[in-house]
Amino acid sequence: MRKTIFAGSLLMIIISMVCCMKRQTAVSDADIHRIQGVSWYLTQVGGSLVSPEDGKQPHMTLDPAKQQVTGFAGCNNFFGNYELDGTSVSFGPLGTTRMACPDPETGLETKLFEALQRTRKWKIEGGDLLLLKTDDVLARFSREESDAARAYTTKTGKTIIVSQTHPAGESLGTIEVRTEGFEHNFNEVFEERDPISDVFVADVDGNGFDEIYIITAAAGSGGYGSVLGLASNKDKSLSMINFPEPRKGDAHFEGFMGHDTFKIEDGKLVRIFPVYNKGDTNAHPTGGQCKLVYGLVPGEAMWQLRVEQAERLDGP
Repeated sequence: MRKTIFAGSLLMIIISMVCCMKRQTAVSDADIHRIQGVSWYLTQVGGSLVSPEDGKQPHMTLDPAKQQVTGFAGCNNFFGNYELDGTSVSFGPLGTTRMACPDPETGLETKLFEALQRTRKWKIEGGDLLLLKTDDVLARFSREESDAARAYTTKTGKTIIVSQTHPAGESLGTIEVRTEGFEHNFNEVFEERDPISDVFVADVDGNGFDEIYIITAAAGSGGYGSVLGLASNKDKSLSMINFPEPRKGDAHFEGFMGHDTFKIEDGKLVRIFPVYNKGDTNAHPTGGQCKLVYGLVPGEAMWQLRVEQAERLDGP
C-alpha cells in the first residue's frame, strides 16, 4: 500500500513538472506569427558579424501559407521547407540557384546553410530573431537592413569594426562597435543615433594608442554633427569619450547653426562650421567660418574632448 501511494505521488510530481515545462516553453500564436511573413536580415552567423557585399545583405522570409523559406544567401537565392512548432523550428531540404560564387567552401553562404541545417529552436531577443541548437546561437537576424560593417585597423594592429542599422523611413538608427585583438574585446550597440557621415582613427592624445571617432550628422536643414568617440586603454579595452555638445552662451559657438564638418589635422580633431550673423538665412551665412581644434584628456569618469584652440576663418 505504501509503495502504491509513493508511486502515485511520484507520478503526480513528474506530471506537474512536465506541465510546468510546457507552460514555460509555450509560445502563443501571436509570437509564432511575429517571425513569419517578415524579411529577416542576417547580421551574425557562426559568432561572426556579417558584412554585406556590394550592399547585398543575406535575408530570408518564412511563408506560413506554403510552409516554405525563401531567401538570399550572399550570392545565391535559396528555398526549401521549414517546420515550426512552438519554439522548435527546422529547415530543409534546401535548394539554391547555381551562381558562381567566390570562396564556396568557407564563405558566408556555407556558414548560413550550415546554421539553417543545424537549427532546432528559435527565440526573439531585443527584436532580433535568433536561431539556436540547444542554447547555442547559430545565427541572428534583424528586421532592419544594415549597412556593410567596416573594419578599421589601429597602428598597433588592433581591429575596430563599425556598422549601422536604420529602419526604412526613419532618421535615427543603431550603431554597433566591436573589436578584435584587445585584451578585453568591446561589443556595444548605441541606439537612436544619427547616420554616420565619417569615421577617423587617430591618436589625438599622443599616447601611442589610436582612438576611433565616429562622426554622425542629423537629418534636416542644419545637419548638426556629433562625435561618438572611443579611446584605447593601452589596447586592453575601449572607453567612451565625452564629446561636449554646443551650449547656449558658449563663446566658441556664437553664430552656430549646424552645417559642421570634422577632420583630423596635425593629429587633432578639427570641427569647422559657418558662422551666422543676425538676420542670415539658413542657406546664406555671412560671418565666415569658425574652426575649433579639440584635444583629448583623461577625465574622472571618461575621456574628454576639449576645445584647445578657436579660430575665425574668412569666406566659406
